[in-house]
Amino acid sequence: MRPVRCTVGRDQTLGTAERIMVRRRLRQLFVVDAGKLVGSISDGDVLRYRAKAKADEAWWRDPVWRAMQELALAAGPDDLVTAAGDRLVASRVDVLPV
Repeated sequence: MRPVRCTVGRDQTLGTAERIMVRRRLRQLFVVDAGKLVGSISDGDVLRYRAKAKADEAWWRDPVWRAMQELALAAGPDDLVTAAGDRLVASRVDVLPV
């Protein structure tokens, strides 16, 4: 396990999330709302959102929640590593929050 290095608020802008990922050289951020983990957003999520936006649309002003993936999978601190790994491999997410 590694501690979370950086998070982004659910209502912060996609531009803010993208800048954080670029500056910190991260591919994914956890999304929080009122101090609770609610999802994650990856550089791929941002790119997909940008691709769907119209050319003249200010996509970077839209809130993170529009492009984020809701938290669907997590592990407990006492879960077996093999069980957590199996869940991670079976899903389409890149990280498994504990």
